[in-house]
Amino acid sequence: MPEMIDNPQRVLRLTEKFAKVGFWQVDIAAERVFWSREVFEIHGRDESLGPPALTDAIRYYHPDDVEMVQSAVDDASKTGLPFEFNAARIIRDDGTERRIYSKGEVETDADGSPQRIHGVFRDTTAEYEQAQALRAAKSRLDLLVESGVGIWEYDISAQQILVSRKFSNMLGFGGEEIRVAYRDFINAIPSADRELVDTTLQRHSETDDPYLIEHSARRKDGSVMWVRSRGKLERDQRGTGRRIVGWTEDISSSRRTQIQNQTIFDTVPAKIWLKDAENRILRLNKRAAESMGGSVADFEGQNTYDLFGEMAKKYHDDDLAVINSGAPIRGMVESYTPNEGETGWVTTDKIPLGQDGKFDQLLVVSTDITSLIEAENRVRESEERFRLAADGASVGIWDWVDIESETEVWSDQFYRLIGYDRDELPASLNAFGDLLHPDDRPAAFAAVDAHFTERKPFEVEYRLKHKTKGYRWFLGTGQAAYDDDGKPVRMVGSIQDIHDRRVAEENLSEANTELERFAYIASHDLQEPLRKIQQFSELLLIDHGETLKGNGEVYLNFLMDAADRMRKQISGLLEYSRAGRAAVNIQTCDVAAIAREVWADFSASLDADGASLEIDGKATIQADPELLRRLLFNLIGNSIKYRHSERPLSVKIHVENDAEGQSLSVSDNGIGFDNSHANDIFKLFNRLHRKEVYPGTGLGLALCERVMHLHDGRISADGRPGEGASFNVVFPQPT
Repeated sequence: MPEMIDNPQRVLRLTEKFAKVGFWQVDIAAERVFWSREVFEIHGRDESLGPPALTDAIRYYHPDDVEMVQSAVDDASKTGLPFEFNAARIIRDDGTERRIYSKGEVETDADGSPQRIHGVFRDTTAEYEQAQALRAAKSRLDLLVESGVGIWEYDISAQQILVSRKFSNMLGFGGEEIRVAYRDFINAIPSADRELVDTTLQRHSETDDPYLIEHSARRKDGSVMWVRSRGKLERDQRGTGRRIVGWTEDISSSRRTQIQNQTIFDTVPAKIWLKDAENRILRLNKRAAESMGGSVADFEGQNTYDLFGEMAKKYHDDDLAVINSGAPIRGMVESYTPNEGETGWVTTDKIPLGQDGKFDQLLVVSTDITSLIEAENRVRESEERFRLAADGASVGIWDWVDIESETEVWSDQFYRLIGYDRDELPASLNAFGDLLHPDDRPAAFAAVDAHFTERKPFEVEYRLKHKTKGYRWFLGTGQAAYDDDGKPVRMVGSIQDIHDRRVAEENLSEANTELERFAYIASHDLQEPLRKIQQFSELLLIDHGETLKGNGEVYLNFLMDAADRMRKQISGLLEYSRAGRAAVNIQTCDVAAIAREVWADFSASLDADGASLEIDGKATIQADPELLRRLLFNLIGNSIKYRHSERPLSVKIHVENDAEGQSLSVSDNGIGFDNSHANDIFKLFNRLHRKEVYPGTGLGLALCERVMHLHDGRISADGRPGEGASFNVVFPQPT
């Protein structure tokens, strides 16, 4: 009576753990997919994300394999028979490709309609690659045929031996490819070695014991030759021996055999050692010797304890375990540090050698994977740095893994920025579109299309709907990856919350607009009463000036002078207000031409004083021509107003381009100013001199600063009392 299994779940877990077999189920009616832990592991998918939706599961398969997989399941649905496919490709979440084996069956209802599909899932990538490597090895061996090597293949299921043309010629059968029954092949071997060959081949097909023997063979003419035969077992997906592929060489001439062996030994792209149980190196190839810092002659016959000291004990213990058990070890990853060398990494196979089940030697084959390990470490460190940087910058990351699908991956910070938990809002392109403000969707998706088709940078401001805070402004950026044909295949990007900044900018813009509107309206409203004051004051002076007694005429002159100054201040305030209302129209401006026009406007007050204007440097600049004219008018006017009384005025304008921007300076030899006032002179209505000495409104330099602000530039002043002043402006470089 069979023993009861009281915990099938434990059996399932153990099967997954040790056999690396995953289980899956598709509930067609409920549209649900179940994956066991191993299936998640094979797909490289985070188990916390849950299995994909029913419609998305098939998309994990490589596009070229989808039809094959779907056909297998469809046929099983129609016939009721189990389906099976091997070496199908899947694309993991990280973009890597794996080969898988799957077998399952379709469960139908009473009407024959499919209800559920059950199946098993196993990663066969290593087996597939091993099979590919074996096929490649066979191809390489075929290339060696011309050098005297005979190739043979033992088909275990058909019990046939295929002998290559070279092997056939070696045996004296005319060089034609021969296919014979296995038993006939064995019976053709001289009786002394017949059992050895038969037993060794059968043991190799069952236990993977190395097939490497020397034996006699009989030619067609009856003569006997000595050959060395090597073989390698190939298994199918179930682990059953399928065939043994080998090669045989004529060792009748030992010299020729030595040369052939050494050539093959040294051209293998791996490091190879043949060692005995005492840890002596009996033989090694050139690549192995070079990795140890010497030649083959330097190491053959040496004991590894003499080469590696105490580190050799670990190697020796592993070697003895293989020799004593007769069980090979494959794919062992370990560090490797030669004397006075840098530590590296290798993957190693250790295969016991011997006869009649007694092993006293070991074949060690190592492939250097240092660069691979270092690359993996760099990728791991890079990913960690990226994660820390993204979290530290409060940036949410999104990954549109496959442009052909709707599926995306959102980082934890992405979810925090929009206020949702992962289980509340699965990441997808549709979900993102639903979060977008309706007014922002066209621009956002148009930017994506422009990035794909024209490679334009993707950087867009849009509003996303927060779970509790309504729509908030975000800055979205992204970069696509393209295949060899220039087609976008993936896109990764970020979102950054800029809501507070955007609201502040909008509020500031509104405040500035209102302030400008107020200044403009106020300036106009003040004009009318001011004109009446001026008009009636003039009429009073004309009609009654002669009758005014005492201080009356003085008071009236004070009134008229104050009204005139107020008119100039209102005009300056109106100009200041207008400077911020029009859009800045950037053009290539001829600084020299504009400066000379401005200079000509002041010519009436300059001709008799011997004043001069000098312009040097690159005379063009990218700016709004009208605003640039206002800037130069006020700066040149400032130099003229504050010119020195004891020397002719000299104004110099210099223009140049450098890494910081487009620079323009206006310098003079006037009265200058104390440099402690360098910042104050740009404030509205600020004056350094009494109006009786130097009349003015205190608005000219404030207007200059306004012009530079509209250009996203800057202005500064440098004064030298009694020597002159210099005003320096920097316009940004044009984009």
